[in-house]
Amino acid sequence: MGNCLHSPSPLTAALSYPAHHNLSLQASDQSHKRVKVRIKPPEVLEAGMLKLGRLLVTATSCVMAGMNVRMQAETEGQEAVFTVGVEGAMLAGVLDGHSREGKKVVEFCSEWFQGYFKQHWEEFRADARRAMQQAFERCDAAVKVEVECVLSGR
Repeated sequence: MGNCLHSPSPLTAALSYPAHHNLSLQASDQSHKRVKVRIKPPEVLEAGMLKLGRLLVTATSCVMAGMNVRMQAETEGQEAVFTVGVEGAMLAGVLDGHSREGKKVVEFCSEWFQGYFKQHWEEFRADARRAMQQAFERCDAAVKVEVECVLSGR
């Protein structure tokens, strides 16, 4: 997954994430169960600076592997995050995959959106709502061709 953050960043070295958490789950019978979980380190934990015209923006991202706390079963993370900037315009995305090919779908869409934004950023600046709608429609069409993703949210 690519992004336009200037890496490696000293900001990333300063980030930390606690590994031990206590959760309180409420069951359908209204009883409460306390569950202790040990969370794996994030798959992505980064920070960087993004130059937008005369502005310098700090962007951070954290992607965690999924976990079913009732069964204590770890799952593959199927998320992607990106930040891309062009000529003082910025697009940030958080993508959440589902099903068997969810990871492939979000990786494809993350790269696709970054490239699309870089090529069409003036359309986003002129009419962001229309540009986003077109981007989603075009990405949806492209992922159906490029990724075998039956039953992965399409």
